Amino acid sequence: MITGAASPSGEKYRISRLDILVGVAVFSANIVLRILTVGKAGLSLDEAASVWFCGQEWPAFVEFLGRDATPPLFSLMLRGWTSLFGISEIVVRLPSVIATSVTAAVVYFFGTRWMGRRTGLLAAMIFSLSPLQMTMSQTARVYSIAACFAAISMYFFVGFLRDGGRRWAVGLVLADLAIVYSNYVAGLLLVARCVALPFFGPRRWQRLPAFVALQVMVLLAFIPGLARIDANQVNEPGRWFDSPGIGAIWGIWTAVCGNQVLAVCFAVILIGGIVAAWVDRRRAETQLVETFAVWLSWGVGSIALAWIVSQWIPLFVPRYLTYVGAGVALSVAGAFTLMTTGRHQGLAWVGAAVVLCLSITAFRPSAPVIEDWPAAAEWIETHRRSDTKIIVSAGYQCRTLVYALNQDLFLQYQSPHRVWFDREGLVCVNAVDEEILASLETDHLLLVQSHARDVDPENTTAKVIENTYRQMEEHELPGITLGTYDRVAAASP
Repeated sequence: MITGAASPSGEKYRISRLDILVGVAVFSANIVLRILTVGKAGLSLDEAASVWFCGQEWPAFVEFLGRDATPPLFSLMLRGWTSLFGISEIVVRLPSVIATSVTAAVVYFFGTRWMGRRTGLLAAMIFSLSPLQMTMSQTARVYSIAACFAAISMYFFVGFLRDGGRRWAVGLVLADLAIVYSNYVAGLLLVARCVALPFFGPRRWQRLPAFVALQVMVLLAFIPGLARIDANQVNEPGRWFDSPGIGAIWGIWTAVCGNQVLAVCFAVILIGGIVAAWVDRRRAETQLVETFAVWLSWGVGSIALAWIVSQWIPLFVPRYLTYVGAGVALSVAGAFTLMTTGRHQGLAWVGAAVVLCLSITAFRPSAPVIEDWPAAAEWIETHRRSDTKIIVSAGYQCRTLVYALNQDLFLQYQSPHRVWFDREGLVCVNAVDEEILASLETDHLLLVQSHARDVDPENTTAKVIENTYRQMEEHELPGITLGTYDRVAAASP
């Protein structure tokens, strides 16, 4: 019989001192785990765009908010943060570090309240060790913050349907608005969780009209945000990825879980939890089954819904689904609880140890370095001369090198979305032609080439340069090739 694992519900429930201490410990451990390496890597492509926007003067920043197709909440938050603490790799990523740490604590309290302390602690550990969450927590983008809002929203969602009350309603509306104004894709959570509504018992259904009214309020408050969505992005001919096939669902599940082994392990546990809930449905404690259904619709349902939507709108990439990570962690821990409650409690500790060991093996202590632009900047500084021209064949990723070379110059960058840039000896362009090369008028070139597939795939830049210059040195970095070139002397008549 499935019973006895959940914490009491209702208005009289109070968080114990032990749970507060554990929650603080979970938050602190996540802060330490992530802050040690948060400034190790240089800014990535999208991070540089965020920093550039927030570094502009207020009139330009407000103009950007008016034409940007993404929600404004994160940009406003980052603008306020950088106004207080300045701009550096560590500073711009700290909000993501803090948000992920808060999410881990919310996961613990969520699991503890509705399914017991063991479930909450296991879920918090799985979430904290997630490679995807680690990577996104060290990225100056909205994803970790949207995940935090998602966890808070789901907490109030369950609390409102189960206990009712004004504080649950206000918290739910505010958290939902924070989600949709931070990331449009995370807004799919509001739809996916509706799958769990039938699993709430008849006593909860009396609150459905009030819940629907609250969601209508959220929709009305989001009308200004809907007006910002550029309809051309939905069916534009130059989509930046193909519609994902069925196999992509497993790929995204693997990315969320950490690796193939964990993906299989988590899938088996979830299936086992579903079977346990079905077999013991007549005797199971209603609160456990309801909660598990909510978590399952969050973690798995959101992925399935994102896949369906991505057949028309380009959004099916792992980082956009960071917000489902807490739901996956909770649903795995909840399924494990359903399978091991009662006379099988001994299996719980063995299974939890196996899951955590697998999670630790998949864990990466820092985000992977795909292109080492800070190292490229150091190499340039040691090889440039007063007459040197630096050609950066890196497409949009030019901005990351400009930031590494000179922050002031970076903020003067014409636009983070423009490929062409020529300032103070630095020429950023996707590919160089003879006309551009002739305009440089220098005897010494430094060539910086990104390995990204969409940057000069025919290697046109190197071919054009070699007609006039001779390569003197070549240096390889992760994702980048650098070279020094001297002009070939004209032959004597």
